[in-house]
Amino acid sequence: MVGRTRLVILDDQELFRRGVANLLKECDDFEVLGEFPVTAQAITLCREMKPDVILFDVMLPGTSGLDLLVRVRRDCPDSRVVIVTSSDRESDILASLQLGATGYILKTIDFASLVLDIRLARQGEIPLSPQVATALVRRLWISGGNGGSGYSGVPGDHAGGGENGARRNNPQLAKLTSREREILEFIAKGASNKAISESLVLSEHTIRAHMRNILNKLGLQNRVQAAAYTARLNGESNESGYSDETARDLAIIKLEKREAVRSARMAFD
Repeated sequence: MVGRTRLVILDDQELFRRGVANLLKECDDFEVLGEFPVTAQAITLCREMKPDVILFDVMLPGTSGLDLLVRVRRDCPDSRVVIVTSSDRESDILASLQLGATGYILKTIDFASLVLDIRLARQGEIPLSPQVATALVRRLWISGGNGGSGYSGVPGDHAGGGENGARRNNPQLAKLTSREREILEFIAKGASNKAISESLVLSEHTIRAHMRNILNKLGLQNRVQAAAYTARLNGESNESGYSDETARDLAIIKLEKREAVRSARMAFD
């Protein structure tokens, strides 16, 4: 059973910071460890406190919060860093996600939605305000609809044309059961556990158990890596000229944007 979510709030707006902290303290499943202005000293305190989730504002007077975001991600690698800010600029959104933020929420959000988004972040989801998801979708359209991924949006339709040689001869994939391979395909499309459970008529608990088995068998850490792994098997090879590590990072960014598309669709439904 997941325990209380341990939180730290880093924001230079004292009124907002303290107001949110006081409201979150009323939630039984949250423990607010502290609220601080965004400084190097505060980031050091975060490293010592080891919170589950850090709420972070990249809008700082006279400086860029992105540099400090890099330090937060470096010093607190196990914390989920969710941007909570007034900036809806596409450049800030993209840069924050590329630098490792695991969510981007605008301060126009209502408190109930903020609580839900924090819980989603703790569960490994990527919370995005509807306006943010829309901005990411617009960027995808501008860059070519699906980012050149070869994904048509139809389950089972891949750039590589299905069960190719790489799939048949892959020893790691052979470790998976047919059900696990089926779930892996859904993960590659950015499907949520709820969507998978509804499609396969299984409980979300069962889907999560299968997901853990998939990650263990493939030696992966999270569902984004699992999606990138499947994309490579489906023919989305690295022909970019980048190093394998850089290509992997770019693939992860692409997949996170794909997740943004899913979130946007849910927001508009």
